[in-house]
Amino acid sequence: MKTSYQDVAIVLDNYNLNAFKDNEKFIGAIIELWDSNKIFFGMLNKFISLFHDIANYELDKKTARKIIHDISCQRFLSEEYDELSACDVLKDKLTVDRKNMKLVLKVHDDFIVKTDLALQKTYVNDKYYFDTEEQDLIVDYCDFVQGNYIYVQYSKRRLLSYLDLAQRYFKTFRNASKIEKYKNDKNVEMIFTNKELLYTRDKRG
Repeated sequence: MKTSYQDVAIVLDNYNLNAFKDNEKFIGAIIELWDSNKIFFGMLNKFISLFHDIANYELDKKTARKIIHDISCQRFLSEEYDELSACDVLKDKLTVDRKNMKLVLKVHDDFIVKTDLALQKTYVNDKYYFDTEEQDLIVDYCDFVQGNYIYVQYSKRRLLSYLDLAQRYFKTFRNASKIEKYKNDKNVEMIFTNKELLYTRDKRG
């Protein structure tokens, strides 16, 4: 997969290199350098030289290393997004949070999944859900969309999770008759499925 214009432009924007982010010729040169180097050996000096030769800008090594790392992350993010988007189950529910380098799966308004690829952690409604590996993402995401589960979301971390005997902020089950029981737990803030929100605690209470 080739490096995209967006992969590079978003990174330059993050480093306040605004003079370059909309410069198609300059970004094109970075893309050409990137895609012509199969390995990163020697990339640092080539990258610094590119800024000097084309933009007459002296880029320090520390910033250059960070930019190279971030472009790699953005490229990886694009690859994962494209792969997941090829799945009919997911394609209309996926977006990318490029600033925070996360994949976002919106099952519905009250069920939003985010995966930090660098940390390999997945969150549901901004609460930690589980560690995940890139090769498992398509299975995990399809399960969120298609699985027949009821999710209980807790406001505070569950005690059993400290002993690795339960998830930190969630419990899943299939038996709908149990829903009423969880509504009486003051630590429960939401109950939902991949189709709808079933319950939310009134925060005023």
